[in-house]
Amino acid sequence: MNILIKNGTIVTSVNEYKADVLIEGEKIVAIGTGLEGRADQVVDASGKYVIPGGVDEHLHYNSFNSLGYETSDAAAAGGTTTVGDFVVQPNTT
Repeated sequence: MNILIKNGTIVTSVNEYKADVLIEGEKIVAIGTGLEGRADQVVDASGKYVIPGGVDEHLHYNSFNSLGYETSDAAAAGGTTTVGDFVVQPNTT
């Protein structure tokens, strides 16, 4: 199924602009305008930001005495593709 996210504000590492995002399967295949003919489903993102692949750089895996991902559902909740564990600071008092 091809999905078109239309009328959103695209945010990249270097820019922010109004455009549409075409997704085929699980991949972004085009960012631009005039992509409606290639979509099976259209999602209106007017007034919203479209951020392909967010980063959550402040998780507390160590708080759970765990090795990692089983302690957080951050990647499943809204497009987070990268996480970085918070480094626990030594207690100096």
